[in-house]
Amino acid sequence: MKCKETFERIKYAHKRLWIVRHGRSIGNEDISNYGKMPCTVLPLTDEGEQQGRDVGQFFFDAAHHFDWVGDFQPEVIASPFKRAHHTGELALETMAAQGLDQLFGGRMTILDDLHEQSMGILDGMGLVRMQKERPKAYAELLKHLEHDAFSWYTPPQGESGSLSESGMDVHRRLRPVCQYINDSEARDILSFGHGNTNRFLPRDLLGVSWEWSEHQPIGPNTGVRLLYQERPGELFKDHGYVYEPFYKRIPKGRGGANFDGYELGDESYAKRIYRLIAEKDDRHI
Repeated sequence: MKCKETFERIKYAHKRLWIVRHGRSIGNEDISNYGKMPCTVLPLTDEGEQQGRDVGQFFFDAAHHFDWVGDFQPEVIASPFKRAHHTGELALETMAAQGLDQLFGGRMTILDDLHEQSMGILDGMGLVRMQKERPKAYAELLKHLEHDAFSWYTPPQGESGSLSESGMDVHRRLRPVCQYINDSEARDILSFGHGNTNRFLPRDLLGVSWEWSEHQPIGPNTGVRLLYQERPGELFKDHGYVYEPFYKRIPKGRGGANFDGYELGDESYAKRIYRLIAEKDDRHI
């Protein structure tokens, strides 16, 4: 009965926010790629492009699942970074190929504030290299991890003046995006963003403390988290992840859609960093 009640709440919600992480990029394959080209233009891998098409199919299937086909007119927003808005474009193309764009025109709005967290001079630098080349920054990172306050860690600025951001900086930057979402007249909003940005985006919308973000994992590429608002002016509710792509390289993946809602069993971001340090993994951070 509980699942049926939740299903009804989602189906007839006043507003639904679908938070999507971009498809797999060359930066996900190897973090050093961030240092070889501007972070803004990192492309998707072939697998990442397929993930974009797959998540478009998920939204098409969801519209049929909830009998929304005649009422699915989402507003689509995306980060200005190529890997995010390209994922959105591929998803829209998949929906368009099946006629769904006739309902909403396949429009996409780029919101500059949805871009990924800037790591300053640490962009493109794995943990092993950071410990060797930037020992002070590495020690500062460990200190914040030990105090369970990674969101307050501010990476060093880039030599060229590029601004780095703490998690709290990202949260403050996202406030206009939250206002945009609350002000939107669309019933469904599809947001194509990034792993760290997506950890902080729900915070104000849900009305939770900053510690909430500390314990959030980075969702999988094209994983979809659903927030819904039952009545105008109310805080959103967190329905959890409803879609996680399954690939052989990710044996823990849960493939497909689950509208009963579930939280990812992945480790928090802080625990992930500890694991990467222990494993001396220099391809990720």
